[in-house]
Amino acid sequence: MSEGSKNAFFGGLLIGVVVTFLLMQAISIPSFRSEVLQYSEKVLLPRSVKIIQAGISSAFPTSPPTTSSPTTKRLTTPTAIPPNPAAPSSSKSDVLILIDEEVLACLTCPYPNRTVDYLMFGKVGVKNWKKKNIYKGQNDSQKDYFLILGNGTERAVRKFNWTLYTLDKHEFYIPSDVNQFLFDWKRSKFIRCHNIDMNRGSPKQVVPLSAVQHFSKLRDLAAFYGSTLLLNGGTHLGWYRECSIIPHTTDSDFVILEEEHNPELLKALETSELFSVYYLFGKPSDCFQLKMCTDLVKIDLFYLYRNTTQDLSYVCGTSTPQRVRYSYPVLTRDHICSGDMLDRLVYVPCDSDAVMEMGFGKEWRRDWKSQNYQWDRDGGNIMLKEKTDPDYPSWNHRRAPQRCPGFW
Repeated sequence: MSEGSKNAFFGGLLIGVVVTFLLMQAISIPSFRSEVLQYSEKVLLPRSVKIIQAGISSAFPTSPPTTSSPTTKRLTTPTAIPPNPAAPSSSKSDVLILIDEEVLACLTCPYPNRTVDYLMFGKVGVKNWKKKNIYKGQNDSQKDYFLILGNGTERAVRKFNWTLYTLDKHEFYIPSDVNQFLFDWKRSKFIRCHNIDMNRGSPKQVVPLSAVQHFSKLRDLAAFYGSTLLLNGGTHLGWYRECSIIPHTTDSDFVILEEEHNPELLKALETSELFSVYYLFGKPSDCFQLKMCTDLVKIDLFYLYRNTTQDLSYVCGTSTPQRVRYSYPVLTRDHICSGDMLDRLVYVPCDSDAVMEMGFGKEWRRDWKSQNYQWDRDGGNIMLKEKTDPDYPSWNHRRAPQRCPGFW
């Protein structure tokens, strides 16, 4: 073979290797993306690649969630470079903490010439109280939230540390994680449950009360990605009626607003060590439902949709070959409040009375055995039953994870 032929041969071989590599990359990238949860109309498939777990191991995520901006002309994002970045975080109580939404949303803007909202725990020595609206905080060591009183309201936010800050010669403290605080503050109106004694004696508790620890971890993971985990169904009923988990219920129910959908949250759940996802149905834009469990509790997570034609919200319950739509009063980000379930902060609809009546009827204060309740028949808020197309997106785990309790 001549020298020119050899060069042509090896040149062609090299080109072939490069083309093959590029083709493999082009195939593998969409293949990988189809194996994790994406916001698309594709079939949702199980994961095949283990990635680093995001934000689930800590009580409070270390990165801020995405929050909607206040309705002002100020900048929408807190400053990333404060004037005194070396100031340490603190939890001491004898300080003034600035909690004014507008100021926190733009820490590089001038200090406003108006009354500014502050929070204090205990007694604080302040030389000048002018133009300061003071909220008083309560820090119960048994709870994972601060109760904040002021302006005739009760509010609750997840516990946080604070750091010293200086703005236009004004020195004060601010929450160390500003974005987390703003996320919580928008949902902080505190609703108290009824704490009705159901006179059950000492019944067996199917879902252990310690499951609230996992509820709070799921709450924090959702908030990490800018989504609000709301109590729903029997879990909402148990909280609102008796401030606890109904003893004879076998699972827990939550919803996330479809408008707060974040595909990264679904990926994090799929790769979590704590939560095992074993069932998916639908698509994020229509009738999405996800089932998962921990070693303590089985969790149903639904997306909540807005029906503007009928002026209501709804979720879907599914079972082959049908799906059922359940209606609720209109629920948006502006209708979310906070509550206390066994010393843990939970997010709930502000008008929980209306939700109870629509879902369980005017007799919602009575106790109905869970085994006597048929999910696709007994709900007073069933608005539509429809057949499920055979090709509708769904995925079942090969089998229910062994560590998951109470499978049917």
